[in-house]
Amino acid sequence: MASDSKIEYRFAFRYLAGFLPAIMVLFGNLHGGIASSANMVFTLGLLVLIDLLLPNNSSQNPELDHAIPDFWLILAVVVNVLCFGSLLYGIGSAQIVGPHRWTAAISTGLNSGLLGLNTAHELIHRKQRFFRFLGVCNLFVSFYSHFFIEHRLGHHARVATEKDSATARLGEGFYSFLFRTIPGQWWSAFQIELRKPSLKIGGHRFNFVVITGLLQVTFFAGLFYFGKWLAFAYLLQSLVAIFLLEYVNYIEHYGLLRNDGEKLSAIHAWQSDSIASRFSLFELSRHSHHHLQASVPYPELESMESPHRLPFGYFGMFYIALCPPIWFWMMDKRIVHNSLVHANTVA
Repeated sequence: MASDSKIEYRFAFRYLAGFLPAIMVLFGNLHGGIASSANMVFTLGLLVLIDLLLPNNSSQNPELDHAIPDFWLILAVVVNVLCFGSLLYGIGSAQIVGPHRWTAAISTGLNSGLLGLNTAHELIHRKQRFFRFLGVCNLFVSFYSHFFIEHRLGHHARVATEKDSATARLGEGFYSFLFRTIPGQWWSAFQIELRKPSLKIGGHRFNFVVITGLLQVTFFAGLFYFGKWLAFAYLLQSLVAIFLLEYVNYIEHYGLLRNDGEKLSAIHAWQSDSIASRFSLFELSRHSHHHLQASVPYPELESMESPHRLPFGYFGMFYIALCPPIWFWMMDKRIVHNSLVHANTVA
């Protein structure tokens, strides 16, 4: 029994891999200079390489006490806010100057996308209000609070249909998808809130998308008042984080549409059992199971029986997705081979 407990304990600590980009960011922002590029090199270079080289692991996780995995989520919010704060501190104190302000903002944005928005995604699916609030905090840091509404009530309801802005069509390149999905998701969230506003204050309901949007704009304006580079850093790191989030949306459902009346199943999401992606992204790559049971905590997500498996992990697919011809060559034949292509080719 003691041995089993030890194995469980050690397994839970594997998810600390998700904090490595944050360590790089804190180091870079507090030291300034060339160190501000540390997380860019780590995430866009080393993590991609590791993901390509490490094997897959489709085994089921041991049963874990939720206390430690849930603590990692709470810690992720604290660390993500600290990373953002270190960026503002580094620029405001002139520790980060010149072109290093660009690299620091990009490095921080990469962490905001990986640790911040990824754990926000996990948190907003929880039933407890405290966890959902923490998820919104991480979304706020990346100027993407409307995701709280759209992802849960829009994307999960319409996933793998033409009505879903977050589902990439067959033959749709990443850049085309990016410019379609961002306004599409905001508009969807706004419409959802028009029908039934979810933000309740003092017995009155308010449009969550409008209120949080105004708060984000006000925060941006406040930063601009104290220094234009502070506001620019907030905006740039947000754009980088959003870029990563939508890249993930792109590869998770590309080309997989349901027919009218077809029930959602494991085949309607691409999944990966890459070790690097699993533990660095809190099992996000086991995406098929997530869509079948959205409230299941990340350690309990399983590798589903489905022909739709990514050739590499989420990091390994990054540069491939950024080159549409290579992406189409690699991915389209996998859909055709499995006879699951619907009438969803982009004109």
